[in-house]
Amino acid sequence: MNLQSGVWQIQTKAKDGMYIKAVLNNKEEKISINFDYEKVVSADIKIIGDWNYWRGQRNIFDEEVKYSPDRFMSYENITITIDGLEEYDGEVVLDLDNRLDVNNEYPIVLNKSGSEYIKELTLPLVNSSLSYEDKRLNNSYSISISYDNQTITKRFDITGNVYDRIYIQPEF
Repeated sequence: MNLQSGVWQIQTKAKDGMYIKAVLNNKEEKISINFDYEKVVSADIKIIGDWNYWRGQRNIFDEEVKYSPDRFMSYENITITIDGLEEYDGEVVLDLDNRLDVNNEYPIVLNKSGSEYIKELTLPLVNSSLSYEDKRLNNSYSISISYDNQTITKRFDITGNVYDRIYIQPEF
């Protein structure tokens, strides 16, 4: 087959093989390609904190708090949701950064809840990775999931603890 260089229009159909119809200058070429098909399973880790303090608002002292969705506080309750595994029915293992696993409870196997894998936990009292002024103090923390011979890691920061953000409310 002698294909010319140029811009080609291509139509494809695929199951376990591929048929390509390519047209250039009204000249049609047919190409058949056989391949092994393996379904790709891709997951995404989402972490939501109950306090959601770094959401881009102004705090009680009228200071702007920047938007940092992957930033939490010690003692904050978080919900870890694994998306993208709706059709996956195998084992999903959750593992925490050693600095967070203070009771040596991890890794643990997650159970599927409907079409999602969900785990709720309270972050322990640990050293901050970022200061309130956004200066790096320590390495970020991480959560990893393993499934189907793949591992995905999500990094996040911890700043202070929930008691740092509790103030006596002013009288209005």
